[in-house]
Amino acid sequence: MYAIAALLVPAAAQGALFQFVDDKTGAAAGYVPVQVDGQLVGYTDMYGRIDIHAQQSGEHTVNIRFLGRAFKLQLNISADQKKLTVIRLVEQR
Repeated sequence: MYAIAALLVPAAAQGALFQFVDDKTGAAAGYVPVQVDGQLVGYTDMYGRIDIHAQQSGEHTVNIRFLGRAFKLQLNISADQKKLTVIRLVEQR
């Protein structure tokens, strides 16, 4: 039981840990695919968290689809980022 729980917790030390939250509803963007620079890097967990590994540190384009809406973000991704960064998904008009 404990080993399974340990596997489900993202490891912040290995990459940049982000959490995506819908700005309009406050809902966590759970179980959504995340693309970095056009490549699928994984899926968020039920709380909208994902540990993103990038080939190079710096600005990257991140694409997410949540609640039928597409979001394109510019995020600074660094392997030495130790804290969870909460990203509010704001619909562009």
